[in-house]
Amino acid sequence: LNLNSADTTELKSLPGIGSFFAKNIVDYRNKLGGFIEKEQLLEIYAFDSTRMANIENLIIIDTIELRKVNVNTDDFKTILRHPYIEYEDVKKIVNYRESKGMIKDWETYLKVVGREEVDERLEWYLGF
Repeated sequence: LNLNSADTTELKSLPGIGSFFAKNIVDYRNKLGGFIEKEQLLEIYAFDSTRMANIENLIIIDTIELRKVNVNTDDFKTILRHPYIEYEDVKKIVNYRESKGMIKDWETYLKVVGREEVDERLEWYLGF
């Protein structure tokens, strides 16, 4: 079952995944823009390693249709919705693009937010 395209009905066919988790998986997938690794399921409220072990071999992840956050054109609220981008970072992004222009790449993004401790998975989700 492809985690990035399955609907709630398909997800409920997995062992231990009822309506609650199926909805939460789809909601979190939408916030992220798609999953890039199975372990991201553990970021969902009440989703634990036992549940993960029960479905891990039954799911795959196709990253071909990831939805990216465009830090140069998306508005403040859209950027802020992404779970890996902090409020203070969004302020820095918007201020930078208003005063200096486009953020051209990942390295520039890291300089703009001024932190080295950024979840590296975020790079998958950013468009420049």
